Amino acid sequence: MRKFIRHLFSFNAVLSLTILLTSQGVFAEPTSEYALVTRDNVESVREVLPDPILSWVLEKGFSLHLKQDPSFPFLYPKAWTEESQKNAGHFSFDSQGHLMSEGGYVYTGGAPFGQAKDIDMQVEPKLKAQSLIWNFDTLLRSSGDFFYAARIVWFGSKTILRDAEASLLRAVEPGLGKSEDVGAPTYWRELLQFSAPSIIRDRSYLSLRTASFDQDRFLVYSPVMQSLREVFPVNREDAFLKGEISPDDFFMLSQNFDALEVRVKEETTLLVPFSNQKPEEVRGPLVIPPALTRDLGLGYSEPAGVREDLQADLCIMGPNRSKEGSRAMTLFNSESRSLPGSLPWIPSTVSFSPRKVWVLELRHKDWSYSSGRQELVIDKQTMLPAYKFIYSKEGALIRVMIAIWGLAETSGKNLTYPYLSLLIAAEPDASAATAFVTRDVYFGLERDRKKFQHIFTPLHLKKEIQHEALEPDKANKGK
Repeated sequence: MRKFIRHLFSFNAVLSLTILLTSQGVFAEPTSEYALVTRDNVESVREVLPDPILSWVLEKGFSLHLKQDPSFPFLYPKAWTEESQKNAGHFSFDSQGHLMSEGGYVYTGGAPFGQAKDIDMQVEPKLKAQSLIWNFDTLLRSSGDFFYAARIVWFGSKTILRDAEASLLRAVEPGLGKSEDVGAPTYWRELLQFSAPSIIRDRSYLSLRTASFDQDRFLVYSPVMQSLREVFPVNREDAFLKGEISPDDFFMLSQNFDALEVRVKEETTLLVPFSNQKPEEVRGPLVIPPALTRDLGLGYSEPAGVREDLQADLCIMGPNRSKEGSRAMTLFNSESRSLPGSLPWIPSTVSFSPRKVWVLELRHKDWSYSSGRQELVIDKQTMLPAYKFIYSKEGALIRVMIAIWGLAETSGKNLTYPYLSLLIAAEPDASAATAFVTRDVYFGLERDRKKFQHIFTPLHLKKEIQHEALEPDKANKGK
């Protein structure tokens, strides 16, 4: 059956799957736009569902909407594809796995290893996998500095257990990384900070990612203890606040590539999730609302501490409204009630479409990591990861991750940036899940980097958070 499915997709993915599913009762008729896959008809698509997702449908009440194609085209602009094509064959890896150009080749943009057809010409599974994760990393960093306003939700098997408001800021180096005073190329600096509820307000996670695993830094700030603690990079895979998402899971692959052994395990066709709704786009320059940046200490010029507005070039705004009225890229079944009897954390504004994918196997080089191998599923057309399956050292599945991506269309830059709409991390038995739900994304902050660069210095992080926490008391004393 799997060979039959692959044969169909080698000719015409959309038409072949439509005929197959219509004949087996998934689509009511050939012209149906959506079809609902449940336990009753999942046998028709079991060959194109990852095994953990299939088991959820069969045993845990997981349902999914099937669509022949994504609701919106997911294509990169001509300039990016041309640059990517030009790069093909000009990059390789040294003995340590570091990316390097050959013959003095100068990188000017695009994916360093070309497009899917270029990568498929690589026969060595390790080199093919390294090429894929570097193409993905370059796509993320192509947007420059970005800021996410997000909601993080913890689910049980029946309902939402708790949720929180958070912000994520990442400052990235252009191109393929730039040498910094830390002694190794620095790729990005990231700060995740909670703003609500009050019990976890200001709890923060600071990551400084370099090309050298030994020089990465990872720090956690606790507002309760008023302390900043530096932990080993291997602790990045520990889930925060008793959930399922860890700092290594953001954007599906935030691990240091130097710390991983990778190879392409197989190439196949699977159902991949996409959003059904197009978000609102606001082009700038525009000011990020101070309410979003205040807790991070953004917009304070150093050393005077004077408040300044932080500007962005583009804002992508969630098209949905959650129960409390705030924007969101995605709604869940517990909010929409569109799938009665199904799991509460199923995204109800998402559909699954057949896509050709690579399946990568990742293993940590460092024995001190608690997890074993991981499988990363990357869409061939978008070069973005859709699933990640994490296993223990004993081989048991311990976490399932699903990502939904969108594209932000820029004005005047002739480039399209990918952004994360939704990230779900779930227990293997679907009894619990944690979701990172994007509300808004702001791109193009790098021209104002001087207003926030200081927050990536650990001492400034602690200083700014304490300063913010003391502001209300100062105001009261002044009355």
